[in-house]
Order: sequence, then C-alpha cells, then structure tokens
Amino acid sequence: MSDDTVPDSTAHALDFFAWSQTQARLLRRLPGICPDLPQALDLANVAEEIEDLGRAELAAVESQIRNILVHLVKACADPTSRAIPHWRTEATMFHAELVQRYTPSMRQRIDLHQAWRLALRVARESLREHGRDIGGEMPGTCPFRLGELVAEDFDFDQARAWLAGQRDVDPPA
Repeated sequence: MSDDTVPDSTAHALDFFAWSQTQARLLRRLPGICPDLPQALDLANVAEEIEDLGRAELAAVESQIRNILVHLVKACADPTSRAIPHWRTEATMFHAELVQRYTPSMRQRIDLHQAWRLALRVARESLREHGRDIGGEMPGTCPFRLGELVAEDFDFDQARAWLAGQRDVDPPA
C-alpha cells in the first residue's frame, strides 16, 4: 500500500506481511490525527498484535526456508542414505508451504545467511544422531538466492546436485 490515505482492499490478500506492517504504522499514528478517539481503544496494543501477525508469517517463511536447507545439506552430506526420498518429500512439502506464504515484501527481512548457518547446525546434529557427519566443507554463506528457493519450479534434486558441486567453494558475494 503506497498511499496511506486510500485503503487497498486487495492488499490484505496479496501481501499480508506488508499489509500488517502498514496497518500497525497507521494505527500508531491515529491518536495524533484523531485526538477524540475513545480512551478504551487500546491502539498501541492492537497495532502490536497486527504487526505480530505479520511477523509470524515472516517467521513461518523463514522456517520453511531453513527446513528446505537442512534437508538439502543432509542429502548432500549423505548421498547414499535411504532417507533421501523422505527428505525430498519433506522438502517438497516445505517448499509448497513456502510458496503459499512468501510475499515480495518479506525479501528485505529474510536473512538467508543466518538461515544457512542454522540449517548447517541442525543438519549436523541430525546426521550425528545417526552416526553420520556433514564431512568436507559446506559453503560459509548460503549458496542459494532467495528467488531460487521461492520459485515454483524449485527442484530438490537439482539443488542437491548443485550444492554437491559447491561443497568446497564459497559462493561469490
């Protein structure tokens, strides 16, 4: 919503995260614009709750990205595992949820490198639980771009093969 004076009835459906952040900002400005509002109207907390709903959507998207990365790392680190079909299926489900929830306004707020570091940690512990390890070096920063991960045609096996070829190389900045 670029114009704060004209509500966009489709903004809520098209980009809930942007809508929630805009609505919270507008609610916080309301007391300065309309000083005669009822005192019982708790605008500060209403704004915070709406903002939190948007942040929850963002957290869900970040979780799906992290889960996909964990499964890619495990499949790359243990390429002969019988669990690869299971990891592929789970990553496909995570990706479907990601595609449904991701909105372009989230792009600036998603830290792929943090998601990558956390995914490496989770994958390392998961593999260790089964007597395996990541072995070799994984890139120090996320080797995937956000656009690749949220694309509807994302392919787990292609991403896994590409990651396997990148294991000893840090991606360009």
